[in-house]
Amino acid sequence: MLDQILGLFGKPQTVSYDIRAIQNSASTVDDFYETQLFYDNFKATVVSNPLAARPYPRFLLHGTNGTYVKYDIDQQENDLKLGIMPGDPNFGIDTPSQFGVVKYKTKMGIGLRNKSLL
Repeated sequence: MLDQILGLFGKPQTVSYDIRAIQNSASTVDDFYETQLFYDNFKATVVSNPLAARPYPRFLLHGTNGTYVKYDIDQQENDLKLGIMPGDPNFGIDTPSQFGVVKYKTKMGIGLRNKSLL
């Protein structure tokens, strides 16, 4: 995920992180991390917690007028594993079940739209 954040937004101004063992605090094996990347006008946070009862969204973006949430992995990763390469017309195309959800404010109220943006 960090590589995707860096690919999307470039080098951050500042980075902070929290890495630790949660399940067994006496363990020498870490099972949780949270990394915060600070940019001019926003902060990107990457979290990995395999012990969470519910999965974290793959992408969760909050803007001034809306939010985008996507749970499924980027289809490009699955395609590469299957031998479908960039240049193939079907490469990286999400199925409707993989679409993220955009919820946004309009002058008339709240709108809801399903669309794959990433």
